Amino acid sequence: MATLVLRTVKGTPLTNSEVDGNFSNINSEVGTVFNTANTINSNVGVLSNLTTTEKSNLVAAINEIATESSSSVAITGGSIANVTLSNVTVTGQGISGITTANVTELTNLYFTNARALANITLAGFYDTVSNAAPIGATESGTTLSITHLDSGVTAATYGNATTIPIITVNASGHITSASNVTLTSSGGGGSGLFNSAIAAGGNVAVNTTAANVFAAASTAGKRYVIHSIHITNIDGTNPAEVSAQIIGSTYSNISFGNTIPVPAGTSVELLKKPKVLQPSDYISLNANVDSRLHATAAIEEVTGTSHFGAGIDVTSAATFTDLHTATGDSVIESVLLSNDDLTLDVKARVVYTDSSNNIQGYYCFDLIVPADSTVELLEQPKYLQNGHKIRVYANQANRLEAMIAGKVI
Repeated sequence: MATLVLRTVKGTPLTNSEVDGNFSNINSEVGTVFNTANTINSNVGVLSNLTTTEKSNLVAAINEIATESSSSVAITGGSIANVTLSNVTVTGQGISGITTANVTELTNLYFTNARALANITLAGFYDTVSNAAPIGATESGTTLSITHLDSGVTAATYGNATTIPIITVNASGHITSASNVTLTSSGGGGSGLFNSAIAAGGNVAVNTTAANVFAAASTAGKRYVIHSIHITNIDGTNPAEVSAQIIGSTYSNISFGNTIPVPAGTSVELLKKPKVLQPSDYISLNANVDSRLHATAAIEEVTGTSHFGAGIDVTSAATFTDLHTATGDSVIESVLLSNDDLTLDVKARVVYTDSSNNIQGYYCFDLIVPADSTVELLEQPKYLQNGHKIRVYANQANRLEAMIAGKVI
């Protein structure tokens, strides 16, 4: 800083030479300040040119901007290390060369419309719950291809890949195992012919005393999809009749078969469409005579609560009763009507409405359900919007029962 001669300090008027000196010193100081400003401007673009204090201030400013724009941050080029990723959604055509070295936790990672997910290296990828050895070290390999295989998909879903990894995630969202499997081009996987998702069965002799062909476990967070209940008359001479009910938390002794005849030496399939049980629900069967009928069931056990099933008894005449209210956009697989009156018919209407009970469409209108019979309404699945309802109407009380099976999508 240049020194100026001030009259207030000197106490007497300044000489001409002192005034000239002050002007020279002021011009020199202006130039110094200008050059310093240029240096600062050039160093702002080069982080390494800044002093430690300047770097700290700049980093703090960048962090503040990132915080303010956390919903839209783009990173182009370079690399990121020693980070924790959570709730990351990846979209686009392809992702490759993702290396998890120095990444200690990867939770809630979703892939949307990603046609290729390749070369994920698991080196240094630890289970942060147990802090075990790197995942992949004890698995079938440390490099995985494509993406996670959900039940019911085929190779075409993932760009006709030949192998995919199955990744196991625990309740805390941490990956606990990974292994490769080989895809086939079609079939299996929980839908269609050769349904490999069916992994349980039930069997029972059907007599006049009611017996359970299947009872769901009490385990929370499970659903049980009943794909088949097959009844065989093992008496070579005499016919028999079978009746079937679902009993449980969302069913109240709801029938899906009433005194169905099974001729001697023949078999009957009770289900045209699958039914869904919740924990502790069960299927009860009984016959009109002993020692003639035998039942076999096929069951798919599903983890999660997206599948749903329910049944109601329509106890009021000429008014609509709620059968189901969608808790999310849903596929309705089955709506079954049963007339449990042994002698009298009943007329039924089944509609879907908005949340205010305004009718949006019909599954049936004044359909006659004969005495002691059942009718499966849906030959193909139907869509139900979140919050919308399926409601049932009968022209007579205490004759009609209705049952639904579906899945929130």
